[in-house]
Amino acid sequence: MRFLSFFPVCLAASLSLSSPLVPIARPPDTTGQPLLDLESIRQLIESSLEPVVWKWQFPALLDSGNKIDAGAWLTDYLQLSSKKGPVGQQNLDFIKAPNSPPTTSLSVAYPKGSFNIASASESSGKEGGVPLGGTSFYCPIQGPGNKQSPLWKRSLLLSYRVTFSHDFDFVKGGKLPGLYSGLLQSDGKIFKGCQGGSREEAGSKCWSVRIMWRAGGAGEVYAYIPTTGDSSYQLCGQQGVQCSKGNYGASIGRGNFAFTAGSPMTLSLLVVLNSREDRADGRISLFADKKLVIDKPGLLLRTAGLQDDTPWVDNIFFSTFFGGSKVDFASSKDVKASFDSVELRSGNVYVST
Repeated sequence: MRFLSFFPVCLAASLSLSSPLVPIARPPDTTGQPLLDLESIRQLIESSLEPVVWKWQFPALLDSGNKIDAGAWLTDYLQLSSKKGPVGQQNLDFIKAPNSPPTTSLSVAYPKGSFNIASASESSGKEGGVPLGGTSFYCPIQGPGNKQSPLWKRSLLLSYRVTFSHDFDFVKGGKLPGLYSGLLQSDGKIFKGCQGGSREEAGSKCWSVRIMWRAGGAGEVYAYIPTTGDSSYQLCGQQGVQCSKGNYGASIGRGNFAFTAGSPMTLSLLVVLNSREDRADGRISLFADKKLVIDKPGLLLRTAGLQDDTPWVDNIFFSTFFGGSKVDFASSKDVKASFDSVELRSGNVYVST
């Protein structure tokens, strides 16, 4: 049973949120839902999440320069469903962490001219001269579910540290890892949507919440979630939300924080599901280096299938690349980013936000 074989590779530990978290000045929310103060956010996290933390422990690198195939290691360690391993695994490498601890980071390369990971061929790395940059893979948080180990959780908190190379040019923007949930289909595969301009099934079959960098390093949350519900729910146009034409994701809190090339930043992304399919009381919050930089209440994430026996599967969506779907998002030169301290907490206790 995959549930039993997945978790032994992760190390359980406790997580303390007692370190000071600093709120930022922000405009009032227009959804009619209250913005929580920092202490309430902390209490929300602690009351809705289980104390166990699941960590990705990257392999130690020896001074002798032992070379480890990062793509193969991740496929085995995380028991990825795709036998091919991560998309873009030729861009992956383990390096000594630029900031310790920990001692090992996952380095991701973005070759010059790369953008929109779907634009390049997985087999050759190029399609029409477009190099394959970055990486993308889904890591199920739990294996096949039962009453003791449900496939999905009501609250998820994903944390990791990212460091962009000193020469990193942010161009127009790109994706960073986040969270994904999709229906488990009859063939045993997880529905894959809610990305790449595919928002039609958002809420009914999937949702995704990632982090993005924009021009100049401006940060945001980028979410494929329902933008409409009943007549009273309209996500687009709310304070701090931008929606582009077509079926692309919603930009939340753009510019509320910023990345700096060469400087590490720890990101903690909290997603709380709405309690009922017709009730917009979900929440997305983001901490950057322990500062609360984005807090968006009053959200719909699922519009169907909130019963405990619904076959949804939560995933860490490790997706990072330049783009945007157009060439003006392409990387201007060969650059890299490193990732480490990947941790996740989850919980099934619903706490009203």
